[in-house]
This record gives sequence, structure tokens and C-alpha cells, in this order.
Amino acid sequence: CSDDHAQVDRFRPADCPQSSKTERMLAVEAVQRALRAFGASAATCAYATGAEGSPGSSLCAALVIFLFYSVAIRLLYYGVGALMQRAAEELASNCGTGRTPTELRRLHRAESEAAFFLYPSVAFLSEWFQLKGLSRTCMTISECGGPAQALLNTVVWFFVFELGVFLVHWGVLHKLEWGKRAFKHSRHHAAKRSTEMTVWTGFAFEAIDGTLQGLPLPLAQLLVPVPYQFVTCLGLVLGLWTMYIHIGIPHLPWPLMGADYHFLHHKFNSGNYGMFTVLWDTVFGTIKYPTPENMQNTPNKAQ
Repeated sequence: CSDDHAQVDRFRPADCPQSSKTERMLAVEAVQRALRAFGASAATCAYATGAEGSPGSSLCAALVIFLFYSVAIRLLYYGVGALMQRAAEELASNCGTGRTPTELRRLHRAESEAAFFLYPSVAFLSEWFQLKGLSRTCMTISECGGPAQALLNTVVWFFVFELGVFLVHWGVLHKLEWGKRAFKHSRHHAAKRSTEMTVWTGFAFEAIDGTLQGLPLPLAQLLVPVPYQFVTCLGLVLGLWTMYIHIGIPHLPWPLMGADYHFLHHKFNSGNYGMFTVLWDTVFGTIKYPTPENMQNTPNKAQ
């Protein structure tokens, strides 16, 4: 990504321009700060982050944003994930995740790495929709209509997001025969016991399978005005939560989709299709409760 088409400018490096669309966007701001640190010119900064406005600038911005999240997801997975796994094994030494065979851990890491080329597209679309003015996210509370309206919108957006995840997971990946064949969700469900799952299992999907489950995050932004900062934070929590629900502990109370509820999803290969909550599972009658009988660490066929 170069700006050799532009004349050498005389702006100071700190004069990196921003538009109202890019202001305070995570990836764009991070890249701008990095470029300033390396003494990049204002023209270079604008070109690399899409502010210059040309097709080449837009293409460069797309590449920059995608690469940013490609690095970020690996830092989250290999860095924070390793800390989460170690904490789980030290705090509950008798938990199943601590007895997962080394070879299976390596397999899940390899499957995750094979899918990482596509996973960043979820976060990329969130930023790209914002950059192109398609997203209904707002940068300030006042833009969302004030505190009360922003809070209401956030709640509505969250339920829309959860419904999207539920419908993709339940309908496309578990019920529709073409979806099951095309996206191979069954490969992720090869892990049925607590001794077969770790944080590494959380991202061990076929690339399209895992990406489909994350798409409700950017798509919901096209429907409901919600603070951009909330969506960005939730995207981070989404990655952490995906790893957490595969280590088996700690258990969380209804309506949260704790590791105990998600363990049952793997054990029975059905039920508990939500992400953060089991609310839509409760509504659609697909919920499986973590009763002592259900929590016995023995795989069962789908019911």
C-alpha cells in the first residue's frame, strides 16, 4: 500500500486526518497510531486507512483492517487462551480439560489455525460497514438518542445478535441437511467428553462454519443503532467466551450459557445453541439443563 501517486506533503506526522466515519474505530485508530510512531506522512496515513477516498485507498484500508484483526485473533487465541487454560487446570486440577491428551490439543490448534484465514472477516465486516457508512452504530451516546435510548437499543441489539447466532447454529448447522454437509459442523462435535475439550477447541471449526456463527455480530449492526464501543467490546468478549465455554468450568446460572450448558451441547450433539445465553433455547424448547444425570461425563447420541 503506497501513496507514491500523491505529492510529498508537508504535514507533520501527527496531522493524520480522520473523518467522522473513521473517528475512534479500533483498527483504523490503531493503524494510525502505528504509522505516526514510524513517522509516516499525513498522506500515507490517509491513504492506508481509507480517508484519502480513492479506490486504491479503500482497497488498502480493507487490507490493513483485515491484517489487523488477523494478528489480533491470534494474540487472543494463543496468548489469552493459554492463560485461560493454565488457570483452569491450576484452579480445578481434577477438571476434565486438564486431562485432554496432548495430541488432541495439537489437533484442535491446527484446525483453528487452518480456519484463521477467514475468521477475521467477522471483525473486518464490522469495521468496514462503519467505514462505508452502512452500519447503524453510533460513536457517542448522544448520537444514539441519549442514555435511555442507547441502553434500550443495546438490549434490543443484543437479543437480535443472540437470535442470529441461535438460528445459524440450530437451523443451518444442526437441522438443515445441506448445511450439515456443506459446513461440516460435525467435525467440531467430535469432542463429546470434558476430557476432549480445551480452550483450543473453541475455535476448532471448519473455516466457514466458525465464521457463519460470528456473522450475526456485524449483520445486527445494520439493523439497530447501538454504541460502537459496545459492539467492539462484545467482539472481544465473544472470542473469550468461545474459548471459555469449552473448558468446562466455571458453571454459570440460567440464563447464561455457561460452560456446563455448552458441555451438554457437545455431549448430546443438540440443544443449547445460543452464545452468551440460553434465552432463545428456552423460547424454542431446545434447552438442556445441567442436571446431575445430564452432567455425567458420558457421550450420548443426539436426542
